[in-house]
Amino acid sequence: MRWVRFNRTAEPPSLARLGIVLNGVSVGDLRAGYASMLHAQGDQHARDIAALRIPRAIAALLALGAGGVRVVTDVASWLAERLAAEPDARGPDGEPLFTPLAECRLHAPLRLTNLIVTHGNYPPSRVPSFSMKPSGAVVGPAREITCPGHVDALRCGTGIAVVIGASCKGITEERATDVIAGYMVMTAVSIDHSEWDNDDAVFEAGMYESFAPSGPWLVTKDEVVSVADLRIEMRVNGAVRQQLLAGEMRWSVDRLVSV
Repeated sequence: MRWVRFNRTAEPPSLARLGIVLNGVSVGDLRAGYASMLHAQGDQHARDIAALRIPRAIAALLALGAGGVRVVTDVASWLAERLAAEPDARGPDGEPLFTPLAECRLHAPLRLTNLIVTHGNYPPSRVPSFSMKPSGAVVGPAREITCPGHVDALRCGTGIAVVIGASCKGITEERATDVIAGYMVMTAVSIDHSEWDNDDAVFEAGMYESFAPSGPWLVTKDEVVSVADLRIEMRVNGAVRQQLLAGEMRWSVDRLVSV
C-alpha cells in the first residue's frame, strides 16, 4: 500500500487526512471509505467508528498497532473494488471517495519526532556516522526548501527513510524487519559548511526548517520485495546528481535499525 496525507487542492491544508493511492492515479479517502463500507453493512454508527479508527495522521495510525493496519488494509481493498465499479462514488456525507492524484496536495507522510540521518554509508566511506534533524525540518514533497540568509550554498542527498512502526530497543538484526512499518523517500539538505571554522558546523548544517523534504507517500513493507534492490536517484533541475542502489550500502537497513 501507498499511504498519503492529502487534501484536495480546492481545500485548505488544515483538512489534510489519510488516503491510499489506487491504480497510481487516484487517491482514496480512507476515513470516508471506512464510513461508507460500514454504512453499506448497516452500521448506524459508521461515521463515529471511522473517526476513531482512521486518524488523520499516519503516526497516530501506527500507534494503533496491527489492528489499525488491518483496518486500513480492509478499507483499501474495499475502495479498490469500489473505484473499479463506481469512480464517482461518494461517502455518507456526500464527500467524494476518490480524487485524481493530480488534483491532490500531498503533505509529508509523517511529522517525525525522532529523525536520525545516516551519513557515509556508501563507498568510499568505511563507517557511517549519524546526526539528527528536528521535526520542523520535515516538509512535504512539493514544498520549497528555504536557504538561510547567512549562507551561500546548500548540499543535499536523497535516501531511503525507514519508518519504525513499533517500540523497540535492543532488537536484533534478524528481527529488525518486524518493527519496520514501511519506507519513504527523503532528501537530507544541509548547509555547505566546507569553509566554516565553527566546530558546531556539522551539527548546525542540517538543522534548519525545510531541510528534510519527504514523500510523496509511505510504502508499506509488504510491497518491498527486497530493500537491497531499491534504486535511489536524485535530480536537480532535471540533471541526475545521484544514483545509488540500496544494496551497495556498507550497513544494511536491518543492521542500521538494530544499532
